[in-house]
Amino acid sequence: MKLESRPRRGAPFEYVFYVDIERPAEDPDVQAAFEEVRLHTSMLKVLGSYPGSKGPV
Repeated sequence: MKLESRPRRGAPFEYVFYVDIERPAEDPDVQAAFEEVRLHTSMLKVLGSYPGSKGPV
């Protein structure tokens, strides 16, 4: 849904990224994406997760 980046305080040319997705963190595809991100970052913290919309009711 959303991707944001912010400069990391005290670390020139390093950035913090915030990602907002509508998938539960337990989803196998999301877990695979987290593992890929972990290969390219020094820290990954999941602040929370929630299921996506189930469509029109």
